Amino acid sequence: MLTKIYIALWLVIAFAALGFVVTGNMTLMAAVVFGFVCFGMVFMGMMSVLPTAVHDSLVRH
Repeated sequence: MLTKIYIALWLVIAFAALGFVVTGNMTLMAAVVFGFVCFGMVFMGMMSVLPTAVHDSLVRH
């Protein structure tokens, strides 16, 4: 379940970035903000999603 939420958050961020690019609002500051958000998402993936995805006993089937 956590992996599905993580993927959904990535999709929301990607569509938001795409919306910024299409509307012409992707300034350098917006790109830096998206970079920080992406860094946080990668860190969240390493801390919460990766252990549950790798270890079978943590995932309930």
